[in-house]
Amino acid sequence: MAQDFWSLMTERFWRPRTEQNQPQDSLVEEATQDIITDKVDKMTQQDLDNEAYNQMVENLGSRYGVSGDDMEGLMDKISFHESKRDASAKQIGGGPGRGLFQFESGVGAGGQTAMNRLKRWYDENQMDIPDWAAVSEDGVDASKLTPQQQKMLFMANTRYHPTASFRPEAIKDTADWWSKYHWAGDETDVADRLASFESDMRYA
Repeated sequence: MAQDFWSLMTERFWRPRTEQNQPQDSLVEEATQDIITDKVDKMTQQDLDNEAYNQMVENLGSRYGVSGDDMEGLMDKISFHESKRDASAKQIGGGPGRGLFQFESGVGAGGQTAMNRLKRWYDENQMDIPDWAAVSEDGVDASKLTPQQQKMLFMANTRYHPTASFRPEAIKDTADWWSKYHWAGDETDVADRLASFESDMRYA
C-alpha cells in the first residue's frame, strides 16, 4: 500500500542526529517526489490514456475555438456512418477499412498516416508515446485499439491534416466535412456517398 504524505514526512524528519543537518526544504522535496513517483508507477495504461485524451481535447478546443462536446458530436456521427459505432469493425467485402472510423490498414495507408500524426502530437506535448501507438510491419489496424484510442487517432489525424479543421464553422456541415477530410473514395462517387451519409444521419 502506498504511503501517504505525512507518513513519508515522518520518515524523512525522524533520523539519527548525524543526518539531521540536512535542510528541511530538501527533506520536504524528497518526500513530495516520492509521492509523485509512487503515483506515476501505479497509473494504469487506461489512466495514462485518459490523461492524454483529456489534454488533447483541451488542446484542440483551444486551438480551434470549439467545445469538447462539439468534437465528440462530430466523431460520434462519423463513427456511426463508418462503422455503426463498432470499434472492432472490419470493412464489408474484405476491404482495408478498420475500426470506428474505418481507417485503412496496411503499410503506408491511412491508419499508419494517422498514427504517425498521433505520435507527433505526443512528441510535441512532451508525453511518452504509448506502446499501442507502435506501427507494425503491416501498418496499423485501428480495430485493435480501444474506442478512446481510436478517437485520439482521429483527432490527431485532423490536427495535422494539411487543410482540415475543427473550427465550428468547418464542422457545422458534418457530411461536407466528412467528404472533404475523412472519406478516401473516388471523387466521382462523392454525390452517392454524401447521400448515404445523410441517410445514416436520420438514425445517428
